[in-house]
Amino acid sequence: MDDFRAINNFMEFERTWYTHVTPDPIPEIETLAQRGYVPDAYVSSHLEAPLLTIIYRDHYGSMVSTSDSHTYPVTDAVISQLFAQATRRLRVHLGEYRHE
Repeated sequence: MDDFRAINNFMEFERTWYTHVTPDPIPEIETLAQRGYVPDAYVSSHLEAPLLTIIYRDHYGSMVSTSDSHTYPVTDAVISQLFAQATRRLRVHLGEYRHE
């Protein structure tokens, strides 16, 4: 039963993760979504110590950019950092920024 609850918690987090990001990520998400890139949070719940990764996918569903992974659960500050990292890597991929 605990495994089922944990999976439900992961799924809920994956739906609402962006509400934990500061500053407000919605303008950035909307701008990139108009170009076909959408961020998503992925919790690898099958591992003994679950990991959170922020992933950007293109309109075909292909992974274009990822953040580093961090053990889950995470703080709002860590979620914000992972989102910023994945976004920066996407913008590097798009040629808007230099490599990290």
